[in-house]
Order: sequence, then C-alpha cells, then structure tokens
Amino acid sequence: MPPKASLKTIESLNYNPIMMNSRYLPFLSLVLITAGCAALPAKQAEQAPAQPPQAETPAAAAAKPRSVELPKQELTEDILYQYLMSEIAGQRGAPGVATEGLLNIATATRDPRLAERATEVALQSGFQGQALEAAELWLKLDPEDMKARQMVAALLVNSGRLQEAKPHLARLLTEEGENVGFGLLHLNQLLARHRDKEEVLKLVQELAAAYPDRAEAHFAIAQAAAAAGEDE
Repeated sequence: MPPKASLKTIESLNYNPIMMNSRYLPFLSLVLITAGCAALPAKQAEQAPAQPPQAETPAAAAAKPRSVELPKQELTEDILYQYLMSEIAGQRGAPGVATEGLLNIATATRDPRLAERATEVALQSGFQGQALEAAELWLKLDPEDMKARQMVAALLVNSGRLQEAKPHLARLLTEEGENVGFGLLHLNQLLARHRDKEEVLKLVQELAAAYPDRAEAHFAIAQAAAAAGEDE
C-alpha cells in the first residue's frame, strides 16, 4: 500500500511541477520539487508560454481516494470568459497575465482546481512569488491536499522562509507514517541551499524533536550541526 498522500516530480527542468505521480513518498517528492523550483530560472512575461499540464494517469488517480467538496459555483459566462482569456494569455506568451487571471477566478469561486492551475502556470514560467501566492490559496481551499502543502513548503524553503515552512514540513513528516525515518534523513538535503546553517540547524532540531526515539532524527541533527560547524 502506498502512503496516502504522496507525490513525484522529475529532477530536471523538463518536468510538470503539479501533475506528479502519487506512488512515491511525500518527503522525497518535496525534496525533488524544491530542487526543481530552485533550478527554474526567472522568466519574463514575453518569453515562451507555459505548456499545458499532462493528463494524470488512472493509476495515480486511483492512489488518491480522497475527495474534495468543491464549491457550488455556477459556471457563468463571465467566469468562462475570464478562464479562457487566462489560458489564451498563457499560450500566447503572457504567463504573468494568465496566472493573475486564474488566481482572480480561484479567489472569486473558491475552487482549489483553479488555484492549482494558477500555481502550475506561475511555476513553469519562473514566477515564484505568484506561484507561492497561488499555492497558499490552493492549500487554504483544500487543506488536506498534500500536493498543495508540498508546493507551499518547497516555495517557502526556496525563499529562505524556513520558520514559515516549519508547520508544513512537520505535517509532511507526519504523513510519512512509519516511513518518517526516510523523511528525517532527507531534511538536510531539502535545506542544503539555505546559506544560514545555524537557522537550518535550529529548524532540524525543532522538527526532529517530535521523534526522540528515532535514530534518524539524531543523525539529521548531527548532520545539520556539522554543516553549521558545531557539535551536536
């Protein structure tokens, strides 16, 4: 049985950051998402448009039995028009306009699917500020979606906002269940790009404190302490 809320993404630039394979462990996916986000260069709106998302496979869909209560929102002509204009903007090389449009519709309709789409367009286009705004809305609208939580955590880590990422990282570790040791062992890899090693050590200590009986927790702290030039 796979973990109940897990994702997979690719380690290179040629990946879809939202449509991920749910057969993999949550924390491994988070490490890969963070690496992918960091590797994406910032792009200007006039550059090539974001590519449309790939369809999710039936196997991936079947691995996610959870259902979301979607808003009872009528599809009005105005909403449809705004959505189509946003998608057309993305296809015509204006991903910033596309993201803003999708985000506005998601805010108005409270539909997490639109917030997810806005996150995808922004991230593929290198607009990490807009991606974080969209991902936070996505998570707000669907708090149990671990894809949304992973994306928020990854974008916060890449922005150096470790304390804001902390509750999301803690929840993702919890989601690992009996595989939590695996997540603990990947903490330092996840945080490796952060320059303030003292801050990294503090965060690792705080996250590992919830698992005092796990050897992996102590090893993670020792790794962070060594990187910070301190004894554990």
